[in-house]
Amino acid sequence: MPEVVNIVATNMPAGEQVFTAPDPVPVARVATFELVLREQDKLASGISLTWEFYFSADNGASWQFANGSTWHSYGPSGYTLTNMDGTTTVNPNPKLQVPLVSRAGQLLRCRLDLAQSLRVGVIISVDQ
Repeated sequence: MPEVVNIVATNMPAGEQVFTAPDPVPVARVATFELVLREQDKLASGISLTWEFYFSADNGASWQFANGSTWHSYGPSGYTLTNMDGTTTVNPNPKLQVPLVSRAGQLLRCRLDLAQSLRVGVIISVDQ
């Protein structure tokens, strides 16, 4: 999957953070927004964030909501994800996907709203 945004993990303050892909969406099937978090933050109690995808067909003059979710830390017991192929991933980074059908040429923006300061990296990739 080609990455269109890759922001190395850094300490981000509480509040809104916005990440806009520098180039319009290519002809692709799906975009993935991955948050790169420290293991200690994934296993903490009470950490939460809201994240959302937006598209712009008018070069950023307006943005249309496409998908969003709220993520909560897994807590001390952690979380094991069973993947579609039957393998497992322990304490995965949170990911959010949005279809790109009919979005080619539009701008893609991801909005992250942190309830508390947090060390986080952001990867936006597209699957062609």
